[in-house]
Amino acid sequence: MKGRGPMGNKKKNKNKFAAAFNKPEPKSITSAESAAKTKRTVIIFVSAVLSLVLLLGAVLGTVALVKNASYALKIESTGMTVGVANYFVTLFKAAYINQLKSSGVDVSDTTAFWASPYINAQVSTSTQGDYLKLYVENNIKKILADNYLFDRYLTLSSEAKNDIAMTVREILYSRASNSRSTFDSNTEQFGFDYDDFKRAVEMMYKSSAVSNGVFGANGENLVGLNDYCDEFFMGSEDFVGYTRVKVVFIRTEDTFLLDDSGNRVTEGKTDADGKEIYVDVTRPLTDAEKAKRAEHIAVFEACIEGFEEDTVPKSTFDEEAEKVYAYGENDENGYGGYYFCSGNAFTTEFSEAFPEVVETATSLSVGQVGVVDYAKDSATEGNTNGFIGKVFIYRIENEARAYEDVTSPFFRDFYKLASYALTLRMANENMEKAEYRSKWQKIDIFSHASTLEYSIG
Repeated sequence: MKGRGPMGNKKKNKNKFAAAFNKPEPKSITSAESAAKTKRTVIIFVSAVLSLVLLLGAVLGTVALVKNASYALKIESTGMTVGVANYFVTLFKAAYINQLKSSGVDVSDTTAFWASPYINAQVSTSTQGDYLKLYVENNIKKILADNYLFDRYLTLSSEAKNDIAMTVREILYSRASNSRSTFDSNTEQFGFDYDDFKRAVEMMYKSSAVSNGVFGANGENLVGLNDYCDEFFMGSEDFVGYTRVKVVFIRTEDTFLLDDSGNRVTEGKTDADGKEIYVDVTRPLTDAEKAKRAEHIAVFEACIEGFEEDTVPKSTFDEEAEKVYAYGENDENGYGGYYFCSGNAFTTEFSEAFPEVVETATSLSVGQVGVVDYAKDSATEGNTNGFIGKVFIYRIENEARAYEDVTSPFFRDFYKLASYALTLRMANENMEKAEYRSKWQKIDIFSHASTLEYSIG
């Protein structure tokens, strides 16, 4: 009864209320009585709080036990229910079958096919089913491990929850006319329902977001963690590392046309997409120029075996490279040393033009020299960009912490790549903790129906 309203004046009705509840008017209380009352009140309050805590603990403990019992597999407190596991088996089995088909394998989703040799009986005793099982289980454990890491350090934002809900609703609308009952009826054959699907989408979101969430969108949270960054950069058992090489391109048929200032002359052309581009103009080499380049090639070729046998001074490569660089046909980064790393943006772009160079570079040991031949009569028949000649590659030691220069074209995405690699390492470590429960044994991957119809990618 708030406010005045029909109750009238509160002061006037004070005694009236006391009488109505048979309560005597308040009297003065001594200090001793006050202390005793306070003590009783505190005891009652503490007892009530303890009772509430114990009750909450019992409730949470019961919830945890119920959740734990429903898991098909788990890593500590992070688990995956059998329905969610069924969803991922459905998805990953279908993805694996598609991979086999795209590689030319005649797949039939039958017991006989999964029991057949993976390659042939003479080469391997593994079956097609062994690799299917490995693929499905590893992908599921990877998602579980990512979720375990996410749950330890992160929580879903309101925006993330909204994105997940929208994704789920879109699938519900497109696959089941916005009807949960229709969805459940359609997916019953795969062993999951709408609630399982929602949880699976959330787990996939966490898996994709964990690296950025923990280490930053560009891996910025790794800046300063030098021990790990050094390991990723230099290479270890877990990481291939960056490959630093000096690269010298020697053109054997033509060279770039230069203006009076020594700059390359360019001309406009239209590419295959109809866009105007500018390309360097070339001119044929003279016989004297070809002879000189043949001399350079002979020196570099001597380095290939000479460096390994220690019969050619290590300074030879740099000395000869300076002579070739004077022709203005090389990128200055090549002489200082390119850094290649799988997944790196610079490496990817360079590989589009010269994949053989990157492949050769990453196969060399420090101190070795390799060559890629783009001559007219070579297997490559010249480079797709019009380069004809030879490329010499000299593997050298990485410069300590060169990756800290994020303005370099080689390292603009270093920390992002390092964060992905660290996330994968942590996931691999946590995957080993995955515990299969009794409910998992009820899932038969080989007879399980599969489809990509409910994928969100």
